Amino acid sequence: VTSSKEKDVPSPDVIFLAHGGPLAQMLQIPFVSKYIGAKKFEMQLWMYPLLPVIMAIIPFMEFCIGHFENASAYVRRELSVTSTKRSLRAEQWAIARFAYHYVTKSHRASIVKLIEGAVLDADKKGCQVIGLGAFNKAWWINKGGDDIVKKYPDLRIRLVHGNTLTAACVLNALPHSARRVFFTGCTSKVGRALAVRLAVEGKTVIMRTDSQERFEMILEDVKRYDPEGSAHSNLVKAGSMEDGRNADVWLIGKYLKDKDHKYLPNNSLALYFCFPPPSFLRKDVTYVNVGALQAEPERFEGLGNCMADLDRGVLHACHAGAIVHCLEGWTHHETGDVEYKDLDKTWNAAKKYGFRLPEDSTRKITQYLHNHPRAGVPKVTSLELQAKIQSEYVKSTPSPTSSTNQHQKSTSASAHSASTSNGRQTSPDTHSSSGSSKINEAAPTGQSVSAMTLQELSTRVERDGQSLLVVDGWVLDVATFFEEHPGGEMIIQRYLGRDATNAVRGRVYNHSKAAFKIMQRRRIAKLLHNGEN
Repeated sequence: VTSSKEKDVPSPDVIFLAHGGPLAQMLQIPFVSKYIGAKKFEMQLWMYPLLPVIMAIIPFMEFCIGHFENASAYVRRELSVTSTKRSLRAEQWAIARFAYHYVTKSHRASIVKLIEGAVLDADKKGCQVIGLGAFNKAWWINKGGDDIVKKYPDLRIRLVHGNTLTAACVLNALPHSARRVFFTGCTSKVGRALAVRLAVEGKTVIMRTDSQERFEMILEDVKRYDPEGSAHSNLVKAGSMEDGRNADVWLIGKYLKDKDHKYLPNNSLALYFCFPPPSFLRKDVTYVNVGALQAEPERFEGLGNCMADLDRGVLHACHAGAIVHCLEGWTHHETGDVEYKDLDKTWNAAKKYGFRLPEDSTRKITQYLHNHPRAGVPKVTSLELQAKIQSEYVKSTPSPTSSTNQHQKSTSASAHSASTSNGRQTSPDTHSSSGSSKINEAAPTGQSVSAMTLQELSTRVERDGQSLLVVDGWVLDVATFFEEHPGGEMIIQRYLGRDATNAVRGRVYNHSKAAFKIMQRRRIAKLLHNGEN
């Protein structure tokens, strides 16, 4: 292992402080096995004989090592953010303790000292931000970092638990059509902010908690943010896991015991952001990780290794939160409770630097909504139903007259007829005017256009804020389609100003004929390539 304490190595800008998870994940550390580290972690049969060896090493680690640096996937890497032309160096350090140490009371005092020592070491190095991962920010350890900030008020380094971005990830992954949400871990830092936000937005939040005091605190939060409304009535205290049988979606913010999987509704959607992740016991349930973000490889360097059970190039949202905090130059500590009003600001900042929901998570949610159009209330998300709605809209909207095999003979403004070329009929979505074809739908500016260059598309999206993308060589206006899209608005936003053809034809999801009919009606221009007129 090469330590960043060497004189020729510049100090990192961001440090993410992690710790060990399951014992076998020690094999994922690059200097143990680069092969295992290059893949997301999955327990294999051949690993079980090695567990006694790992357990024998742990006492040595506990005795000799306070914390060790460069012990995981993101070792001394540079993250180049092309949108700002700024680069920063990020390292990951790991406390030499595993998950079971954190839940054992006899180890907590020593763990607190190790975390504080790591923060002070990072501060001496001149690091700008240190992110606290997993149990390093647990309420029973340091109250989400608050205890450290109060104990060391002169810290120059900023502490970031990253839970604001985690909550924003969950919020943006939750389908708009979900009206009844069953929530475990709902009184945690992330859970509390999400429960308030969802209640204010009008969703029924069934909160599984045994603490009446915490439930009432969240009720008071909702009343404070919505003093004249009835949003607080959207919070329901659940006495058992069985109360989640009729929910549209389960949000799993606390480890789900194997015995509790039986309460998941049949063919349901379970979004989890807990550590450790739940076991995938039910074949009919779609389990989706919504506590992580994917980084665009064009913007970041050094994403060659995997982190725990995440795919290559995917970070835990709290890890990404520390990076975003540094890139934005925010000077506050992000510790303690999460303010639900900060979710949108943090989410928009993360998108600006190339973070997005992982493709695997987006694909699973999209596929679930397509395969279960009637799941939940009201769940009007079926592509076929959307096509029917669009069809009814088109029937009530004036349209050009039918195509003919002759060129337009009348130039009257009220006359509409389709032209042909070399005996071939034009598309039903086009009509002729002065010898050039026009798209039937109006452009966002209110004027029909015949064609658009890639530069014009980019200008409309980046400068004018229009919601345009390309499918099969056509520019589509999707400004009014965000809430209707079964896969959520984030997957659409990702492709604004870009060519989404591969995505809609199988890369993300292989869309149906009904979906392509919807896209066809949203065409506003033909995309011109270089040299075309």
